[in-house]
Order: sequence, then structure tokens, then C-alpha cells
Amino acid sequence: MRYLVNAAGIPNYGDEFIALAWLRYLQHHRPHDEVVLDCLDPGRADKLIRTRIGELPVRFADAMWALTRDVPEGERAYPVLRERVRPLARELFAEERPEAIHLLGGGYLNAMWPQNAALVAAAAEAGRAHGIPVYGTGLGLMPADASPEFREDLRSFRYVESRDAAGARELGIRKGLDDAFLGVRALVPWEDAPRIVVELQGDMIDDAAREIYRARIDELLAREGAATGAGVAFLEAFPPHDAALWPELCEAYPEARFIDFWELWERGQSGAPGQIWLTTRFHAHLLAAATGAAGIAIDIRGDYYGVKHRSLTALGTGWPVVRLDDPAPLPPARTSPLFRRTSQLRAVRKRLLAGRLHPPAR
Repeated sequence: MRYLVNAAGIPNYGDEFIALAWLRYLQHHRPHDEVVLDCLDPGRADKLIRTRIGELPVRFADAMWALTRDVPEGERAYPVLRERVRPLARELFAEERPEAIHLLGGGYLNAMWPQNAALVAAAAEAGRAHGIPVYGTGLGLMPADASPEFREDLRSFRYVESRDAAGARELGIRKGLDDAFLGVRALVPWEDAPRIVVELQGDMIDDAAREIYRARIDELLAREGAATGAGVAFLEAFPPHDAALWPELCEAYPEARFIDFWELWERGQSGAPGQIWLTTRFHAHLLAAATGAAGIAIDIRGDYYGVKHRSLTALGTGWPVVRLDDPAPLPPARTSPLFRRTSQLRAVRKRLLAGRLHPPAR
């Protein structure tokens, strides 16, 4: 049994995409292995993913995520949380011991959600107590938990990497790649691709920031000659929050399209050469740039989104990253044909890592 953990089931496009990419890898290379995906909402993740992974025997669960719930405010400091979780983790894996526990990539293990660090504590304890190999790939760890115990537990993993240089430096672990690169090669262009794509965001943004983002949208569409919304698509990656702005956008841009999460999931978040994207979200930046689109990334929180977007510009997407509160006009959308090619090489690199952690069956 292979025990995977990530934040699928919210749903949030990037987390679902990463879970699907790893399960598809196992479907092709270890098709007879029993797999558990421990996630936020097993029922919803099952609905989204099961039909796409053939006959791979997957069980959707939330046993490890249950350790993150109902943690009192006073027990969220990592040293305290760790002591709370360790006996539970030993018991959880006492009878059914997987061949590996693998924390998949994503931005769910950082100081913004301190209770989620229970996943690190539980995985590390299972490794120590039962000798189970523990892996962490493509982890978004910034802003980081600064406690020595958190670093100790991360470094106890048999393999662990940060998806960005900032997290690698802060925690003294290797720098790797975001796990979404594992799924890049499966993306296909849309037949009816819009000329301009705006990804909406309704979470982690207050009313004042939402108004500023709305003004940025208006600025871009006016500059690109899309006053009626013709050739424009607005995307929802995190339902229902991202749709909050759509009613007023629909009124302002009557010819625009709204693509809800479920349609986006069916289509895939693929860009195309000649397209212009505006987004606050990290995986939209990564996947659209990897498939050839030009774009502008808006940083709505420097210690979280800023780190993520800058990690992509460091890889060469070509997209400018603009602080939400920057009063200057939006820069032109840019792209990098080289990044489109190197993304395919990074997908190969990620697949090679997958082969090391979960070797193909013979």
C-alpha cells in the first residue's frame, strides 16, 4: 500500500491537479498497488478523480487530516502539536503499514495553517516508530514554521524538498519543483480558447483588495480592447468563493464567459500561445505559462503568493509579478517560449523523481 497525502477535495484546482498527476503515475507504473489518498474531503476527491485513473485500487480517506481538526488555539505551536499527534500517529499505522507515506506538493504546510503541521508530525512519527519511508515533494513551506522541532521532523523524511528556494533556505532542505510539473504533459489546448483569461479569487482577499483586483481587471480589458468582454473568459478555481465577483463582471462585460470549476476541471487549466492571462493564483501562472500563454501575475500576499510567483519567474516564465497595491499601470503581459520547452524537461525530471520514490513494477 502507498499512502499519499494532500489537500484534495476542497476543491481547489491546483491541489486536485497534483493528486491526479501522482495517481496517474501510479496507474501507469504500479497499477496493482493499493493506494490511499488521505485528503480534506474524501467523497469530493473520489468524485473528481476516480473516473480518471482507470482501475487503480484507490481508497480515499482522511485519517491523517483528522489529526489537524479541532486543535485548540493554544495547542497549535508545533512542539505542543507534535506531542499531541505522536501517539495517535503510532496507533494509526500500527496494524496497516504502508510501503511509503508521501506528502504530495502544495501550499498547505506552512505557518498560515499551523494545525496542518500535524501531518508532518504524524508522518515523521510513523517513520520513526514503524520504519515506514516518508517522502515530501514539491512542498510550499513559506511562510515557514520556525520551530527546531518542525525542521527536525522534516529532515527525518527519507526524501523531502521545497518547491521554492526560499523554503529550501529557511528549512535547510533541498530545492525541487512543484508537483504540478508531473501533470503538465497531460494538458491539451482548448478548441475554443479565449483571447484573454482572468482567473478570479474569492478566498484570502478582503473587500478592499477585491476592489483593487477588480480595477486591475478593468485596466487590462480596456487596454486590450475588450470593453464588452468579447473573447474574455473568467475562471473559477476555488468554488464557490471565486464566483463572488462574477455577477458584477457579467453586468460590466456581457459578452464574457464564466467557466466554473467543474468545467475547468473537465477542460484542464491549459493556456495557449497568443493568450493573455491575469491571475493571482500560482498554479494558473505555472500551467498557463507552461502551455505557452503570456500573462501577468498579481501578488496579493508577499510572504505566500509572492514567494510562489517569484519561484516561477526564477524558472523563466517571463511573466511580470505585480504587487496588488502597486499604483503603477499594469506592465505588458509577457511570455517565454523557452519556458514552454523547459517545462517539458521539468516534467521529465519530476517523473524521474517519481520513479525513484515509487519504482515501476516489474
